[in-house]
Amino acid sequence: MTLGRNILWNFLAFVWLSLLVIFVTPYMVHHLGLEAFGVWAVIVAINIYLTALDFGVGNALIRFLAAENERGDARQLEHYLRSGLTMQAVLGVCLSLGLYVLSGPLVHGWIQVPAQIQDDALIAFRISSFAVFFGFMTVAYASVPAALHRFDLLAVRTVLFFTLQFLLIVLVLYLHGTLPAVVTVYVSSMAGMLMYLMWVSKRLLPKAVLLPGWERGAVMQLLRFGRMKFPAQLSATFLQQFDRIALGALAPVNLVSYYVVPQRISQRLSQTSEQIATPFYPTISSHLIADRISALRHQYQQGMRMVLMAVCGAIAVLGGLAVPLLKVWMGDDFAREGSMPFRLLLLAYGASAIFTLPSVAADAALRPGIPAAFMVAGSLLHAVLLWIAIPRWGLTGAAGAVLCGYLILLLGGVPALHRRIHALPPLASTIMECRGALVAGSLTFLVAAFIARGGYAGSGVLALLISAAGLSLLFLVLAYAMGGIRKDDFHRMARTVRARSEAVPQ
Repeated sequence: MTLGRNILWNFLAFVWLSLLVIFVTPYMVHHLGLEAFGVWAVIVAINIYLTALDFGVGNALIRFLAAENERGDARQLEHYLRSGLTMQAVLGVCLSLGLYVLSGPLVHGWIQVPAQIQDDALIAFRISSFAVFFGFMTVAYASVPAALHRFDLLAVRTVLFFTLQFLLIVLVLYLHGTLPAVVTVYVSSMAGMLMYLMWVSKRLLPKAVLLPGWERGAVMQLLRFGRMKFPAQLSATFLQQFDRIALGALAPVNLVSYYVVPQRISQRLSQTSEQIATPFYPTISSHLIADRISALRHQYQQGMRMVLMAVCGAIAVLGGLAVPLLKVWMGDDFAREGSMPFRLLLLAYGASAIFTLPSVAADAALRPGIPAAFMVAGSLLHAVLLWIAIPRWGLTGAAGAVLCGYLILLLGGVPALHRRIHALPPLASTIMECRGALVAGSLTFLVAAFIARGGYAGSGVLALLISAAGLSLLFLVLAYAMGGIRKDDFHRMARTVRARSEAVPQ
């Protein structure tokens, strides 16, 4: 399947998931209450963090499966996959048991859970421990369609199972279900995703054995790559999730709800970049193996322009309309408590988004240690600042700490990666490619801030949508006029939509 179609499938699934989050979040907050929703946010953060403790095996699987697929070595591909499945299964079982055992201390001592919901919170944490194992195995099996450039199948997974998950959560809450019931739906959807990906993997590799196995050489290769990638992966998850856990430990859990609502929208920025960058991973690996450096550089700069368009447009529109957006979406309390953290988090995850594609290129070039060093530095700074800033400045302090961590990646990591990964184009030329989006975003933000002060955008849903649509159109016009988006991009997009899937080598 072409790179363009992979990006398109990823992006469509991402947009659908974002819409689900937007519509379902107010319903969950209303029916669960601020305290229970805060506990739910902490549970999800801990589950995501534990799933990242795979020593980089999931990421390594994509890289090595893509490389062996390019070489046509089906036997070695199977060795890597089966060995990776075994490693993921062992880690998943251990960490699932660990979370189950530690659920009591988490609820009764480490997180500020109100006494009236502690029993439900304990049950919910214990149920969620099963999702950790399912998450590890899902990552392993998802490496097959990712490595074989079939992101359409991953997009179907996202749309199908997350839609079902959110619909069932709404139904459970409508029937007066509690937090444990919501977590049960979450765990069940993870199990469904795993079964779907097992079926997809067998469809793509019909002759391969897709059960856990062990091949010492493959294990050593995965661990060798993973030990370099793991610090970056762990640090990235730490930067994205630990602020919620720290707030739950240092502040009343209801404040987590005021924070996690703007955070969930802000994190869409870095996830937007991931939808663009993830298909580049196997593609860049293939270009490097075949020594197609010119094609790599062209596609890399195209990808960076796409990322900057998404980042600058989102920060300009959402950041400028932060107060009316939160007011219309969640109410006056959320607008008052969350607008400044929202803007800071948008900047933070925008910086993360820009760092994503250079980091992916480093992984594909077998240089994961470079982004890892900056990720570790950013996460350590972020952790220290969280413990200082939350008691003093609350939600704004937490968001500011996240921003400081990500600025390490943007200001230090991106230049370093361009210097040390010689296959990448010069940083100066890449900046020139993206300058149109930067200028257009700055001008659009000023207009958005002026509109927000007038009060019209916050007067209702229709007024907010009209304001956001008008600002988005303004951004696109400015970006087109300044070269941030070009005629070739539209032609390429049209060709992508019309293109047929390429045959996948078996």
